[in-house]
Amino acid sequence: MIYGDSIDKVILRHSTRGMDVLQKRYPIEHCKEAVYNFLKLPKGTVFLYTGFYVGGFAETDGPIGTYFLARALKSLSYDPIIVTDELCDGFFREIQTLSIPFEGYDERGYLDILDKHRPVAHVSIERCGKNSQGKYANMRGKDIGERTAPVDDLFALGDKSAPTFAVGDGGNEIGMGNFKDAIENELSLVPCVVGCDYPIIASVSNWGAYGFIAYLEEFYAKSVLPSFEEADEYLEYIVSLGSVDGVKSENVKSVDGKDWEIEKEILGDLKALVIGCNNNFTMAETYEEHSKSQQNIGLKLIEKFIPQLQDDKSLLDIGCGPGNLTYETRKRVKDKGISLFGMDIDAEAIKKAQSKYENIEFFVGSFFSERPVRKYDYIFSNEAIHWTPQVPEEFSSKDGIIYYFFNKEDKLKYREWGLSNLTKTFKFIDASLNDKAILQFGLDLQLYNVYDAINSTLFELFPRDVKKINFPLFYPTLEEARDIIAKHTTLKVELCEVESVSLSEETPESVLGFIKGFTHNALVGTLGEGGVEIFYERLLEKIRDEIKSVSEEQWKHCTLHLSK
Repeated sequence: MIYGDSIDKVILRHSTRGMDVLQKRYPIEHCKEAVYNFLKLPKGTVFLYTGFYVGGFAETDGPIGTYFLARALKSLSYDPIIVTDELCDGFFREIQTLSIPFEGYDERGYLDILDKHRPVAHVSIERCGKNSQGKYANMRGKDIGERTAPVDDLFALGDKSAPTFAVGDGGNEIGMGNFKDAIENELSLVPCVVGCDYPIIASVSNWGAYGFIAYLEEFYAKSVLPSFEEADEYLEYIVSLGSVDGVKSENVKSVDGKDWEIEKEILGDLKALVIGCNNNFTMAETYEEHSKSQQNIGLKLIEKFIPQLQDDKSLLDIGCGPGNLTYETRKRVKDKGISLFGMDIDAEAIKKAQSKYENIEFFVGSFFSERPVRKYDYIFSNEAIHWTPQVPEEFSSKDGIIYYFFNKEDKLKYREWGLSNLTKTFKFIDASLNDKAILQFGLDLQLYNVYDAINSTLFELFPRDVKKINFPLFYPTLEEARDIIAKHTTLKVELCEVESVSLSEETPESVLGFIKGFTHNALVGTLGEGGVEIFYERLLEKIRDEIKSVSEEQWKHCTLHLSK
């Protein structure tokens, strides 16, 4: 992922059919605008249109994105119904499907469907619509009307009573009528003339649907974007039912003639954008086995905060991990009637929290989200907000490894980038807070000898052909943090405490355990278990020679008491 990417930019990558041309002609974030308008609607039935005839079957582009969008909407308490034709029989497991016959219905028949279901929105994803000649044509201009049910008639009638949204990647799909002049003049194609309220252009229509889901995930802070493995399994399933690649016209595991591995890139980068950072950096489960420092620091934070809490309020723990501190808070406030919530970027950590602790609502979310899910009376966060999104692409070594931490020179170079991310965090807290917050985070110039040991060991053992390893941290100075709060939020600083923290890592082995806690996940994903074992053995030798222990002088943090 390239720093500065957006969801709309990701879904327009690898353009081969002129969608980049349309984007330049109409330079807005179409997907973002569409979803933000969708989110203004009441929850209810959503009609999703898909299924494009190619060589006797429905093509693979469209059904995949539609299925996962329907699944996401269903998990968010919408009622999705997929509108298609018999070419997609059996495609949409566990999702209600409405199949329109090839001969279609008269207007009364379509109106009866709308009266029965009363959809709040219509969303088309790679569904052929009539062109200016009144025909349904494929990408080669061939008339496919005999095998294309006129679902665009239902879509057009629905437009009179509910907003319409449509994803296209070539020009002959529903929704591309909004761009018909540009498609005719600049792409030299005969476009579909069926327009919509909010069009979305993408290099592959499935990707446009993924973009839609990504914005939903960002808004609701709930993990609904499919993994590559889920998309791969679903593609294999519909190919087994006869679905074909629309460009190759072959029953193969690919979409629009593109290398299927590109799907992993698109889904991975969308996920990274939504959660605001590289999910590999999050704490490993081994953290608690090796180091009690973070837990002890957090307990002190809780004890400072509890006396300020009033009864029957709500409290959010930002960066809750597996929920241990959230649970410790609950034990201490159980008589106050406080509703507790825990949010973390790591879906696996949230699953563990949900399985371990009752009466606390845990959810996946990011403090870089533009739109918080709800407001909370109180917020606390322990040693979390100095983590940042994935570092800029250009911040990498010549050997392909991204440093664990910014050294002093690089921190100066990327200061504005780091502060922009911290600004997002404080804005999120401001938008989510009703009353008081207490935040604890590291300040500038922390643990440089530890990070230098990690870096040098990585380069000694794995100097080349190693995937980028991301552990992005950006510790601000106290002045920088206070300046952001004053300039960009309505928050008031009631109290600011800066102190050295006594860590429990006094032996080389315990220092290594401390490091294992926040490096293991990403290292295993890149180096494998064997490589990680070799890395930790070498690192322990370096710790014995150079670090000895993690002392108070190496770790200073700030505790901010904020109020609205």
